[in-house]
Amino acid sequence: MEFTFKSAVMKVGNSLVVNLPKPVVEVFSIDKGDSLNLLVTEKGIYIPLTAKKEPKHKEAEELLKRVERSR
Repeated sequence: MEFTFKSAVMKVGNSLVVNLPKPVVEVFSIDKGDSLNLLVTEKGIYIPLTAKKEPKHKEAEELLKRVERSR
C-alpha cells in the first residue's frame, strides 16, 4: 500500500519539521507530544503506524478504507 501526500517542511529552532495531513493524523490517532518511530532504509523513511480510529472527515474515511483493503 502506498499513498502520496505533499507536506511542507518548516524550520523550528535548529530542527526541520514535517506537517502531517489531517486525515493521516486522525486515522492514526497522532496527537501533539506523541513520539513516532522512524524506520530509515535505503529506499526511504517510514513511520510504521497502525490505524486506530474511525474517521470523522471524508478524506480520512477514504484513507482508512485504503488501509483496510491493503491488509
